[in-house]
Formats: sequence, structure tokens, C-alpha cells
Amino acid sequence: MKKIVLIMLVVFAGICCKGQTWMPLNSGITIGLHDLYFTSINTGFAVGDLGTIIKTNNAGASWYSLSSGSSMYLSTLIFTDSLTGYAGGDGGVILKTGDGGLTWAQCNTGSSSNIRYLGFINSNTGYAIGNTGTILYTTNGGVTWIQQTSGTLNALYTISFLTPTTYIICGDNGTILKTTNSGATWLPLASPTTHGLWYCCFTNSLIGYCVGDVGTIVKTMDGGTTWTILNSGSFDYFTSVKFQNATTGFAIGGNVGFNTSTIIKTIDGGTTWTAQPSSSSRQYGSYFTANAGYSCGLDGTILKLSANPVSGDGINENENNISCTVFPNPSTGKTIISFENNFDKKQIKIINALGQIVSSDETDNTSYTVDLSNQPTGIYFAEIKTQKGTVTKKIVLGE
Repeated sequence: MKKIVLIMLVVFAGICCKGQTWMPLNSGITIGLHDLYFTSINTGFAVGDLGTIIKTNNAGASWYSLSSGSSMYLSTLIFTDSLTGYAGGDGGVILKTGDGGLTWAQCNTGSSSNIRYLGFINSNTGYAIGNTGTILYTTNGGVTWIQQTSGTLNALYTISFLTPTTYIICGDNGTILKTTNSGATWLPLASPTTHGLWYCCFTNSLIGYCVGDVGTIVKTMDGGTTWTILNSGSFDYFTSVKFQNATTGFAIGGNVGFNTSTIIKTIDGGTTWTAQPSSSSRQYGSYFTANAGYSCGLDGTILKLSANPVSGDGINENENNISCTVFPNPSTGKTIISFENNFDKKQIKIINALGQIVSSDETDNTSYTVDLSNQPTGIYFAEIKTQKGTVTKKIVLGE
């Protein structure tokens, strides 16, 4: 199944059992790994130091090395379908593959700043962010990259897409930036911390989290306008956070002094966090498939958390008192929006990543089928209006 990349929100199904152990996999290397990405339940990639790229075809049971053609430190990895992927790293390097990692070619970014994160909202439009406030974007699948003005010289670490045009970036010294016009202008947001923020993750267009240095976790419930500091119960450094739904998520990182792994979990939207057994080297990146979680880090370590997916394998969110489930998500064409409350009338607009309305309809039923079979793969947004208010849900269309 083809799966399009998702930067604003990485939502994964399953892994709800408390206290499960993250088990080490044999990556076959001892070089530090910094990010990983899976294009299916079985097929995944990881990148790291010295241009390292490795691949698995059996859900991590074994890994083999790919030739990247680069010796640069690679810190970020993303795929827009099962064959097309990008890796970014030091010196402004962005590598692209169109054959599932068999070969990689270097893109001309026009920048020498270290690339820290890559995110795509569809197969052509993507963003690269990094040191010295660097923000680059492409609208042609990486052929050309255009510089945007961030207004800061702080290193930028992650970008999250809230809507087709609204994005949040987090970075060094507590930096949080927001755009509402696809990056034409970026504005600084008030941050409650001066610690580095390494990763941001939004569970919907309003609720999001950033994690970073010295156990820092901050949360917004209004699309970034205000942020509050959460108690992680740790002073370690977190470089990744991923949420399954509105309440369940994992923060991943480690202890800098001892270079040991730290993984914590919340099941109440960040109010409390519980340490997860991992016993490994310091971890950096993470990815969750439908039935497993993965992290990677120092010394070529890759950890895996296996569990059965949550029943329904969908996204259930309650925003503006509108509780609905989007299933399946990702979708290969048809997605069902199921409402827990039977509102008299629901107006539903489907909007693509360019902000164009794909369809508009009304229904009185408790479920509605979104048919994107004739649309290109990518990220779509369902804007749902009821007497209770408006809610926006993200739909990922694959093949």
C-alpha cells in the first residue's frame, strides 16, 4: 500500500499496553542513526552518520546498507510514496531516491546550512529547515528549492503542518514560529522556555506538543498562541514525540551524560508521563507503523515496540464538542467519517493541500463516506461544520 508522508501529524495505530519493553534490533552497524521512516509495515529505512542509509524488508528483523553517495551526517528522512524519498543533512545536503533507496541523487538546494528536518505536504511540495534559521521549500519534488525568511538565526528542528497553509516550527532557544500563508511570512510565538525544542507534533489543528532539552515538554491547545510547560518527570533530552490520538503519545530521547535511552509515555494528553523500559544507547528518531513502534540512536541502535493495533485503526478526536472517527486513515480511496453524536445537519468540505475545495456536501446521517478515489495521493482536510461548531480532520490518501 502506498503511503503519503505526513509532517503536520504523525498518527499511528496501536501500542497501548502500559510498560511494554522496547527491544533492540540488529541493525548490522555501529554508526549513529538519527531518523527512520517506514513506507509499509515491513519496509523501512534509517539514516545516520557518514552518509549511512540502511533498509529493512521484514519489519526490522534484518537490515542492509544502501549507497547514499554521500559522507555527510544525515539527520532526517522522509518518503512521499513507496519509491520516492528524501534524506537531509549537513552542508545543505538533500538526497533523493526514486527507486526505493536503490540509488540516491543530490538535490541542488543552494544552501550550505545543515538540514535538520524534511517535511512534505504532497508528492511535490515540501520544506527543509535547519541551522541559522534556514527554511527552504520546493514545489516540484526537490528539483529546485527556494529560501524563505524565518526572521531568526536560531537552528530550526521540526516543522508540523496544521492545515494546508498553517504550519508550526520549533527550534533552538525555545524558538516557536508560525505561518498562516504557507511560509510567505513567519511570526515568532511566545514560548514558555528557552531550552531547545527538538520536535513538535500536533494531534489536530489546535492541540500540539514540543519536546526538547532538560526534559522539556510544552503543550498548546489553541494552535500555538499560548503554551504551557508539562511535567515530564525527567531531566533528559527528548528529540522526538509522536501521538497515537488525542491522549496517547511517546517522547523519545536520552541522557546526554551517560548516552542512555529514555522513553516516556502518556495516556492522558501529557498530564502524566510514565517511563518505558528500553535499556539502550541514547535515541534520536522514532516512527510508528500500524502495529509497531521504532526508534534509533547512537551506536547503530534500533529499538522496536510491538503490539496489536487499536481496534478500528482510525483517528478519534473531540474538538469543539464534535466527536468523530476517521477510518481508515491512511486510505486508499474511500474514508468513513463516523459521528458519535447525531447532529441534525453536517456540512462537509474536503480540501486538498493546496487549499482547493475538492468536494462539498451535506448529510444528516451519523456517518459519511469521503471518496477520493479519483484524486492524487496526498494530504487532505475534512472541514466539518455542525450546530456545535467546526472541526478539521486530516485524511492521508495513499494507494
